[in-house]
Amino acid sequence: MHAAHNTPCMELDATPTPDLSLVATLLRKVITEQGAMRDDLRVLTAIAMRQDNTVAALLTEVRAMQSQHSRMDARLRTLEALQPDTH
Repeated sequence: MHAAHNTPCMELDATPTPDLSLVATLLRKVITEQGAMRDDLRVLTAIAMRQDNTVAALLTEVRAMQSQHSRMDARLRTLEALQPDTH
């Protein structure tokens, strides 16, 4: 018991009691960091989508080249069939 106040002796906590201005400051910091993370996520998502679109465009290009090759092969076979056999 503390003699002057007739209350039990308690150790005082070394950390200060948070007040509303501290809470407001920390909340602003969290909101700012959340906005930065949101922007980072948007950028990373755009990069991933661009890569996905690049792969899709590349696939379309390869299909077109394969079709072009098939047409050229068919024309060549037609020309070869028209040539007299010289063997």
